[in-house]
Amino acid sequence: MKNPAPDGSPYRDIVVDDGPKAAIALRDMLRDEIACTFRDAPKPPPRNGVVAAGRYLCKTLRSGLQCLDCDLELAATLDMVSVSPRCIRVSALFEGASSWEVAGQQHVHPGQGIAQISALGQDTPIGFCEPMGQRYRMAGLLITPGFFDQGPEDLQDGLKELRALLDPGVRHCALPGAPALREILARLHAVPFQGALADLYRESLALGLVVELTRHLGDRAPGPAALPRRSAQLAAEAKARIDAAPEAVPSALRLAHDLGTNETTLRRAFKSAHGVRLFDYVLERRLQMGRDLLRDTALPIGDIAWRCGYGDPANFTHAYRRRFGRPPRAERG
Repeated sequence: MKNPAPDGSPYRDIVVDDGPKAAIALRDMLRDEIACTFRDAPKPPPRNGVVAAGRYLCKTLRSGLQCLDCDLELAATLDMVSVSPRCIRVSALFEGASSWEVAGQQHVHPGQGIAQISALGQDTPIGFCEPMGQRYRMAGLLITPGFFDQGPEDLQDGLKELRALLDPGVRHCALPGAPALREILARLHAVPFQGALADLYRESLALGLVVELTRHLGDRAPGPAALPRRSAQLAAEAKARIDAAPEAVPSALRLAHDLGTNETTLRRAFKSAHGVRLFDYVLERRLQMGRDLLRDTALPIGDIAWRCGYGDPANFTHAYRRRFGRPPRAERG
């Protein structure tokens, strides 16, 4: 069952719930007018081509409020860029791994059911590469500008901090200090009802999530401001060093020493600020660096492995295949 999505959402309303092998095509997910390009093929595959199998629900609950819930496995490697309209996304990933690139910055979904928020203040290209066979269990809420154009004036005033996230720019952060958001998203992923009662339950959860998110934001934009100043500074400095040269980070112990702290403190600060483990972030940045070198240079794979911090090319190949669903040599045809 599918219907057009509301204005402002990149996603089409649809329910696919015919068992774990139910086919899901790209056109089931994205509206036809949403531009997307594939980076691993000379021309984009057809939008009616099957890209995943499993359960997938995307439903508009009221104007400007759309929920997403899925338990699926990718049937193809997706390496693509799509243009997302202005919106706010709140989501939690309960199983699987996911990362994406926005405005030149690589973001890694924290996983483990930790809530995250991504806010786009304008139409924004989003790039991501996920391997065939990757499984996702996640739930989320999409808030578009139309949501804020309803209700009494005092309600709009109460939502001003949330609405400010739609100002021009790109904002993203994990919210490990928001267990209430995690709980609501977990319930959205496990709706125990069917039919109209299920829709009512989802809408109540979605509105509760909006209220909780507004309370969490308070008078500040999302970010690591709730951390002690030293912890936030450590996390920011560590991320900057990793982003600048992921291959030059030999170990968390050495990085902690260079930053004047101990390994345990650094790991905790990084996870609290960015919602992802330090090791996982270094690995992701190294593999993204390797992918860029494979595509943009003619260097031997062994040299690329070494430049990305791998002493053994076999380890690089294994990690690359696990992350992107294909060996490094496949990037070069």
